[in-house]
Amino acid sequence: MAVKINYEGCILCAGCAAVCPKSALELVGTRIEHYPEKCISCGICVKACPANVISLVKESKQALTEAKKIKKSKMKTKKRNKKTKKAKKKK
Repeated sequence: MAVKINYEGCILCAGCAAVCPKSALELVGTRIEHYPEKCISCGICVKACPANVISLVKESKQALTEAKKIKKSKMKTKKRNKKTKKAKKKK
């Protein structure tokens, strides 16, 4: 499942971001940003939204594949950064 937000109806209360256990939602300027690579599709944000503009929808296989690629890429970057930090500390 994936989070879908009707941005036109969003009242920018940030209630969804406040309750998200994985910080997959964030108020950035005048928009709620959703980070699908962090999202666990728990639905807590859906229940917390007073404007009822957030819903969970089925993801296509292509969307799932893209999300997995993004997550893998970020994990590789984190590992690379850790190795770089360790190498710098040894010097």
